[in-house]
Amino acid sequence: MSRAASVSTIHAAMLRVIRNSPVISSLGAGGLALLGLPGIAFSVIIGIIHLIGFGSLGIGPASVAAAKHAAIGIVAAGSWFATLTSAGAGGYGVAVITSMVKLLGAFLASLAGAIGILRLSRA
Repeated sequence: MSRAASVSTIHAAMLRVIRNSPVISSLGAGGLALLGLPGIAFSVIIGIIHLIGFGSLGIGPASVAAAKHAAIGIVAAGSWFATLTSAGAGGYGVAVITSMVKLLGAFLASLAGAIGILRLSRA
């Protein structure tokens, strides 16, 4: 079998998996999008963080974040609350959230790829 025929066979098998597994294909595409364009997901996440009260000037008054802060009391450095506060203010939390978005993208793309390979091996 020539290299061109081999590539053509693999391409046809991959197209079959994509057509027969739209959910898995969407999962893979979403994962790759998170890896390639983390800024889009990050913007949505930061918007939600601001919405619940983690603002650029700190915790907003009468917000969900303020209520949680009152319930927690003293906030430990490096905790999820401190990280969200930092992200809302544009500090180190931004890097943490960006890394989490990329990690999620890598996981989703890898999961979709693994499932695709298993399906290709059974085809």
